[in-house]
Amino acid sequence: MASLNRALLVATACPRWRPAQRLGLQALAGAAGPKAEKNVPYQRTLKEEAQGPGAASRGPSQPLPSTASVVVIGGGSVGCQTLYHLAKLGVAGAVLLERERLTSGTTWHTAGLLWQLRPSDVEVELLAHTRRVVSRDLEEETGMHTGWIQNGGLFIASSRQRLDEYKRLMSLGKAYGVESHVLSPAETKVLYPLMKVDDLYGTLYVPQDGTMDPAGTCSTLARAAVARGARVIENCTVTGIRVRTDDFGVRRVAAVETEHGSIQTPCVVNCAGVWAGAVGRMAGVKVPLVAMHHAYVVTERIEGIQNMPNVRDHDASVYLRLQGDALSVGGYEANPIFWEEVSDKFTFGLFDLDWDVFTQHIEGAINRVPVLETTGIKSTVCGPESFTPDHKPLMGEAPELRGFFLGCGFNSAGMMLGGGCGQELAHWVMHGRPEKDMYSYDIRRFHPSLTAHQRWVRERSHESYAKNYAVVFPHDEPLAGRNMRRSLLHEELLGQGCVFQERHGWERPGWFSPQGPAPVLEYDYYGAYRKRPHRDYAYARLLADEYTFSFPPQHHVGAEAPTQHQGPGRRGAPRSVLVPGNSGHPGPVAEKMSVSPGNRPRFPSPGHASSHAGCDVAALEGKVPSVPTLSPRLAPWLQSARVRETEAEALCLVSAAAVQGGPGCVWHLSSRCSESCAAPALRGAEARGRRQLGTGVSQPPQMCPRQPPARGARSLSVLAASPACRRRRQSQGWSAAQRAAVGPLAPGTRWVLGKGCQCLEGGCRGARAWASEGPRPGGCVHQLPGVGRPLAPPI
Repeated sequence: MASLNRALLVATACPRWRPAQRLGLQALAGAAGPKAEKNVPYQRTLKEEAQGPGAASRGPSQPLPSTASVVVIGGGSVGCQTLYHLAKLGVAGAVLLERERLTSGTTWHTAGLLWQLRPSDVEVELLAHTRRVVSRDLEEETGMHTGWIQNGGLFIASSRQRLDEYKRLMSLGKAYGVESHVLSPAETKVLYPLMKVDDLYGTLYVPQDGTMDPAGTCSTLARAAVARGARVIENCTVTGIRVRTDDFGVRRVAAVETEHGSIQTPCVVNCAGVWAGAVGRMAGVKVPLVAMHHAYVVTERIEGIQNMPNVRDHDASVYLRLQGDALSVGGYEANPIFWEEVSDKFTFGLFDLDWDVFTQHIEGAINRVPVLETTGIKSTVCGPESFTPDHKPLMGEAPELRGFFLGCGFNSAGMMLGGGCGQELAHWVMHGRPEKDMYSYDIRRFHPSLTAHQRWVRERSHESYAKNYAVVFPHDEPLAGRNMRRSLLHEELLGQGCVFQERHGWERPGWFSPQGPAPVLEYDYYGAYRKRPHRDYAYARLLADEYTFSFPPQHHVGAEAPTQHQGPGRRGAPRSVLVPGNSGHPGPVAEKMSVSPGNRPRFPSPGHASSHAGCDVAALEGKVPSVPTLSPRLAPWLQSARVRETEAEALCLVSAAAVQGGPGCVWHLSSRCSESCAAPALRGAEARGRRQLGTGVSQPPQMCPRQPPARGARSLSVLAASPACRRRRQSQGWSAAQRAAVGPLAPGTRWVLGKGCQCLEGGCRGARAWASEGPRPGGCVHQLPGVGRPLAPPI
């Protein structure tokens, strides 16, 4: 808390203006949008480009060298960072070619945000290097300030799931020295007084995040690179890439051709941004990216906004960037506008903002900072950005051409990732490989058959753009660009209920659903561009169950009985065990326990089972068969759980399910149980039949006395088998401490024996605390109360 208090003190140290009255400015959320001037550093639009003089008429800023060790094409953020790091590695004669002026393509209008925390550890390192370069290294080398502003970053959590994601990010950041704090809504209000926090679960505050100035950063990078022997040539348009074939038939880069001559070079780095595809076609290299309109608006002055952190509201898909005494508002919409025909004469240009597309960001911003509803708009910025099929940059050597490297497709994050990626790209050029694991950025991650398919590139790029602010789940599957590469058995497997997953364009079997076929339909662009969205999409419905950070329900191995959410006629979705409470209704003690070969199930041990109120554990123990026969379906899990299937081990049924069933309690019959069953009633781990008891019945059916009850239709007969369980079964009843733990307690009360307890009778050793309210049971001074879901010690 001390570090958090210091961070809040620093953030709130500067005096702020407090809004004295509501401003009578033009409303921000008008239907047609306000009429705003393009009050930006460069006001030329696409319509005005034809009227201005071209770069060719002015000539290059300096004479072209005849040879160069490396030629970097593109003077944006990534191009300047790559040149700078090449010079730092001692590369002599590196040249950067820019067709207009530095930052003239897409870098000049970027928001310049830097967020240090990302789901990937590699990206955290890349972002940390960018911050180090722009905040410290360049200023030390050149004496020039890059325009870096450290005002902090604030991530908004409008749901419990989002807050959990931010806590994971905070844990990852701690490993890499990134300071961050999870704030409550009240603490967030102190940090950001203008923010609405009533609907928040919390926020993640990163004090050392900030904002970069594109022009200042790139000019300083160029100056530092030139001081180390590199050359920056502006007003020099590249017209072609000359290729040669060596004695082994391998295509290699030979030279770069421009309007003012050619440069002999064995290595080219394509950092042309939106125009990287055109440069790639000059060399016969496919570059899978698309150009889209990406916009933000700048508001009028807002009282009290000074020194506020930048805000990222993922659930609203909007960001708020501090810009002096105003805010820049932008985000990622579901219906971005594609730039179909990329113009090679577009420099320092902007598009007209489409308010029908941008309105959704306005609504999200007003919901988060209500003062924006009465604040006017000073300027609009809508320029081109490049986006890739998986929302990851394109880097590394192209497989089609040796010596041709890519550093493009940064999905509007070129300023953020430029420093780290520029360093890795320079190392890649010099040594043939990067220092870090850059596979997720390597152009070779895409199969050539996919990069050549424009429909696949377009669909996947759109989906990755629209889902940019979504929670990143490990089991997510795309809906776009599917059915590109299928095996001969695809239709046969699909008819059998196979649910397919996609890897490198191939449709491969994931699992089989008993609910029937779930084909992948044509991409509907989420209803955008006048596409009719799919209704009752079975495949998308199954994917929704996969959105979890634990094991997906389709991977569960367990009972084949209908689940609690399904009727008797629908079988086969998630296999699970629901632990009921004493009343027969899942309460605070209920827990859903998954079972899968790769995920050891967590369920109460015998000591924990005894903690259920009203549970006659001793009575149940005496009815357990001594020689169980286990189902083959559970064999993989039992083997992974180190449970030996021998006659020497008994099957322990001291489960978390209460023996005394309540109204609606269902008793399950095992797969080998019949109505005339006797001792082997519980053999076979899967409950297939079921016997419904009447209201108020608290004992098992007479013909099958060994079945544990379960609420609804979820049960699993085999819960645990271990030597410890056998010892408990063979003992002469429970210890005094154990009986105290299962004594009469208030409903919802749970007491267990503490970890490391040294009771005389030894009944509570190794137990773990869970659940907690009500009077403490007598008989064991080491019992510990606790709140939460039960966790069993390992078998």
